[in-house]
Amino acid sequence: ASLFQEHYVSCVGTLDFLLRKVLSPRGYDTCQKLKTHYAQMVDRLAQPPLTLVHGDFHPGNVRFSSTSPPATAAFDWQFCCRCRGSYDFAYFISLFAPPELRHKCENDLGRCYLSACGRLGEDASFIDEVRAALLVVFAFFLMVNLHSFSNSSTRGLQARSLSWIGAALDDW
Repeated sequence: ASLFQEHYVSCVGTLDFLLRKVLSPRGYDTCQKLKTHYAQMVDRLAQPPLTLVHGDFHPGNVRFSSTSPPATAAFDWQFCCRCRGSYDFAYFISLFAPPELRHKCENDLGRCYLSACGRLGEDASFIDEVRAALLVVFAFFLMVNLHSFSNSSTRGLQARSLSWIGAALDDW
């Protein structure tokens, strides 16, 4: 995790101008603090119980059939790993919709997730997990997409995605 923490610090330095523009002051401060706490957040997500996570679980990597009942498939598994399932939950809720729509859905999505995992009644620990996961999602997104910010055809989409993740960080 320390190598990734160094890479994260480098990415934040490179994209500081953009981060100041797309993040709230609180989100920007959180981003700065993560420079010394990234490894700690990753370690939290590596504590059992662990499950297989997709690692890049956003709507662009999910397909639904038109059959009844619909079939669902996730693809692009290049970042799959074992960690807390809350990582994929955090990744999905931060990028599936604009913050205004996310606000309307995230509590129901969280309850459905906890029910499916057999964790009803664990709301407080789940919220803490999601907070840690959102920090790692932010760092991961920044590191994986660093090259996209220099490409004028993808810069706007990546900046929007960063602002959505930043809004989720603020909200959670």
